[in-house]
Amino acid sequence: EGGRVYVWNAARRGLARCSRLARPASALAFSHVAVPSACIHGWTPRGGEALHLAVGSKQGNIQILDADDLRPLKLLKDAAGSVLAIQYSPPSSHTRRDCGHIMAAASRDLYIYLYDVHQSYQVLARCVGHSAAVAHLDWSMPLQAPKELIGRSVLKSNCSAYEILHWDPMTGKKLRHNMRDAQMHRATCVVGFGAMGIWPDGSDGTDVNSLHTSRLCTTSPHSSERALGRADGVEGAGFLVTADDAGLVKLFNYPVVADDAPFRAYKGHASHVACVRVLCDDNLVVSVGGIDRAIMQFRSHGMNPEAVGSKPWCDVDACHCCGRHKPKPPKPPPSWGLTTVNGVEFYGPIS
Repeated sequence: EGGRVYVWNAARRGLARCSRLARPASALAFSHVAVPSACIHGWTPRGGEALHLAVGSKQGNIQILDADDLRPLKLLKDAAGSVLAIQYSPPSSHTRRDCGHIMAAASRDLYIYLYDVHQSYQVLARCVGHSAAVAHLDWSMPLQAPKELIGRSVLKSNCSAYEILHWDPMTGKKLRHNMRDAQMHRATCVVGFGAMGIWPDGSDGTDVNSLHTSRLCTTSPHSSERALGRADGVEGAGFLVTADDAGLVKLFNYPVVADDAPFRAYKGHASHVACVRVLCDDNLVVSVGGIDRAIMQFRSHGMNPEAVGSKPWCDVDACHCCGRHKPKPPKPPPSWGLTTVNGVEFYGPIS
């Protein structure tokens, strides 16, 4: 909201680059794959392609930036209200003619705008059907049912009226099929079948501000992405984190389909937590506070099965999750004897 965009280095825990914006930001998203230079006229990135960073504003504009140097590339002025969520389509859908590289933007004006990334962000369609501000967006993995949608990705949305709608990303039309078993690509919608158990008793629907699933959940028989494995032997199972008004970051098993599901809560924020995300390798979780304006970074243990035996992110001795089975040897006790400091002799520890 300060009119700047910051890119942080999670490994070094430092600021990598920063850029000013013309308007206060309200949402942002990175593209999942690099975008060719031909998609933007006059843009010449190194190597001929680069990731894009889309930043939505409170005035309804969307600024497309080069993720490498935060150079502005294109300004989209279609939404009439503030942009509340932006999501790029998953890589598994880019090779299909009926669902290419698409960016979806949800606005407070009740609409969802779909843009064709490879056609210089031309508007593909506008999704109409919500009765309140659209706050969350999710892309599905390639579907296994119904028959007419097999192998395709669809768009899921939540609004502040707690509606769950699904959309055809090429036409913007509402889908009326049963999507209960549709597997989401890094889910963020706080209302849905896979997130039924995240709500505590007495919730009014506004207690949970943000949600994100681990990359472990994004396996699919129709996906071109490499499968990461299973949790408890269940295909598509993994982990889910939430951010709530109590200042807690909670960790659940995913999917959360049981009422009052067990969880682990982590403190650190002095006020409500506005957003939480699991980074792309599942090794780190980052949360952003509201009034306290704090950014918290959490190490995950066991969330990514590939971390075992690899270079550890944590410094915990004998951490079986990060592959450190042997604890460090204990420090030897200090030696005592006659020592001299500033010409004065006395008995003390000898280094």
